[in-house]
Amino acid sequence: MSKKQTPLNIIAIICTKLVQGVPEEDIRKSLDLENEFLSYVEFALENNWIVKQEDGRYKLTDYGKEFVSEFRS
Repeated sequence: MSKKQTPLNIIAIICTKLVQGVPEEDIRKSLDLENEFLSYVEFALENNWIVKQEDGRYKLTDYGKEFVSEFRS
């Protein structure tokens, strides 16, 4: 994880990539994240807090849209 990017920025990037259809494994490789950090992200995703999966695709929840717009700017 880059020192310039906070954990919240990383989560916003992950959510954006998921919605764009980037495979999870490619996201893991491109961001070079620590396993402990990934477990926090996976917990949020599993509980549909930020991103939910519908019809085999990821979509941002209303909270997720607000979250991503806040941390991607």
